[in-house]
Amino acid sequence: MAVEDVVGVGVGICSVGAGLCLKVYVSKLTPQIEDRVPATLEGARVEVEVVGDISAT
Repeated sequence: MAVEDVVGVGVGICSVGAGLCLKVYVSKLTPQIEDRVPATLEGARVEVEVVGDISAT
C-alpha cells in the first residue's frame, strides 16, 4: 500500500470486539488515509492505528 504516512501493516487483535483484524499503522491520520484504507478487505476488518514516526537506531 503506497500511501503517505503509512509506516506498517500487520495482523493484530481488534480494538472493538473479539478476534483478529488487519492493522494499518500510520504516523498521523490524514484525510487521504481515511479515504484510501477500507473498513474491510476480503471479509477481514481493517483498523488504522496511529503510532507516530518509526525509526531504527
